[in-house]
Amino acid sequence: RALKPFRDALALNPKDPDALYNLVKISEDLGEWTDAYDYASRLQKIKRHKNPRLLSYLLAKKGNALANDGQPVKASWSLHRAIRLFSENMVAYTFLIRLFLKAEKPEKAKKTIAKAVKRIPHRAFMVMGLLKETYAALEDPRGYLEALHILGHKQHQKRALLQELQEYADLRQKERSEERRVGKECRSRWSPYH
Repeated sequence: RALKPFRDALALNPKDPDALYNLVKISEDLGEWTDAYDYASRLQKIKRHKNPRLLSYLLAKKGNALANDGQPVKASWSLHRAIRLFSENMVAYTFLIRLFLKAEKPEKAKKTIAKAVKRIPHRAFMVMGLLKETYAALEDPRGYLEALHILGHKQHQKRALLQELQEYADLRQKERSEERRVGKECRSRWSPYH
């Protein structure tokens, strides 16, 4: 309903920048990422002003919507294109990593995380949760701790340091719980009251 007046204006004047701008915004609000991207592309051609960041963001959202609709090949294409348009689009990397994890391709997810962290180190915090999920899918907890160590100590990522400390504390807690369980079991077996 909200799109109709702007589409009508566009039918009368296909190069109306105000109509295109409003169609981009309304399409974004409605989650119609393909339309939003198409309108934004047309708008940028008219204004002769390129904004790769916006187009990349819209392509990333489009790719995520395609992935959620069960179209992983088209989703992957959109996400890779979004990254080529603007290589610092961590949202696109995040969606691509999730796509690989969903497709049970944790090795590709791991490589994508490494590429994202290398290109955009100041946004590495955005993939911390996916890092753990990726290494869990690889069944490599030691690799996860090593990755946290590298991120924290060599790339100075504070969140990675905190996560590394938390993981070691959790491991220590599990060890103590296991020691207590074994101790109780031994005491109960060798108890003179048995």
